[in-house]
Amino acid sequence: MAEKGLKILRFLLLISSVSPVFALLAIKGSDFETGTYNTIYTYIMWGIVVVSFLPLILRCYIAKDEKIRLSTNTNITPCVEEYSTYILSIALPLCQNDLTSTSQLPFFVATIVFVIIVFYIFNLYYLNIFFYIFGYKLYKVTPQNTHSYVIISKKEIQEIQSNDIIAVRLTNSLFWEKELD
Repeated sequence: MAEKGLKILRFLLLISSVSPVFALLAIKGSDFETGTYNTIYTYIMWGIVVVSFLPLILRCYIAKDEKIRLSTNTNITPCVEEYSTYILSIALPLCQNDLTSTSQLPFFVATIVFVIIVFYIFNLYYLNIFFYIFGYKLYKVTPQNTHSYVIISKKEIQEIQSNDIIAVRLTNSLFWEKELD
């Protein structure tokens, strides 16, 4: 799916997408010889999780009045296949050995960077486990004469296909369905 514009936001959404990695790493913890390093590591991991959602919240706030009517009576598919890449990418950093010394830090950072690169290459910035936790589903819409886009919605696919939807544009090809006020 080609994506143009809002590149910084897409990158920040990508970091938000991999935030479960940081949450799981914080829970897993580290085993540095110095207890202070372990505490700092845990705070940094949780800090990344919290801060990674700020761009999404900010964009939703900015875009709340930019509602768009989308015609969705075209080719719509659930974004299921993408989640296999997502799950494997999230699990990869957890498969490494425990972080017990600062000499293992480059490998740790390289693993995280690899996950981010995989998400970037496959343009999977819209995948986020927290959407599913809050009951949202992701659908890819592929119109005949334009580029595809993704809709975040709580509706089932049949409801989306049968009606136009009102959505907030988060990026050029990511829309969050909002109920009419």
